[in-house]
Amino acid sequence: MKKLILKYLNRQNPFDNGFIIHDEFFIHYIKEDLKSVFGEDILEEFDIFNGWLYILFPDKTVKVKNSSGYWEKRTYDDNGNQLTFERSDGFWTKRAFDNNGNSLTFERSDGFWTKRAFDNNGNSLTFEDSTGYWYKSTFDKNGKELTFERSDGFWNKRTYDDNSLSYEDSNGIKIND
Repeated sequence: MKKLILKYLNRQNPFDNGFIIHDEFFIHYIKEDLKSVFGEDILEEFDIFNGWLYILFPDKTVKVKNSSGYWEKRTYDDNGNQLTFERSDGFWTKRAFDNNGNSLTFERSDGFWTKRAFDNNGNSLTFEDSTGYWYKSTFDKNGKELTFERSDGFWNKRTYDDNSLSYEDSNGIKIND
């Protein structure tokens, strides 16, 4: 049914690169047009978000365009993670994810970037960004954080014995539970 709707909409209104997107001004008219042709309100097969009509294409690309020519384009991986974002004004972002869906890298057109690393349990081991901020952590086999250190000089250490915790940090705080 979705292919039939897309074919009908394309025949009625040609769109850039085959993307069928409208802003909120046209959504009412599209709904009425589809209802008159198909006899029911079937626009719910598509996503309407903040007044935009989104259609996800088989190649995991979404492009939205409003009546003034402004557009946004997003691509997704098979897990639904957003990989890229582009706008008509030239702004863009790129992301990479590991197999668990953890964000490994992020980059945007203004030069800002981040990088992360995770262990097999999904614990965040390292983080760094283009501003010079970073942190690193270590974890025990149960996923409990043992050490943490960041770029401003702050650090802490934890030790676990049975159910008790010892904690010490660079601010001079020491706790023996």
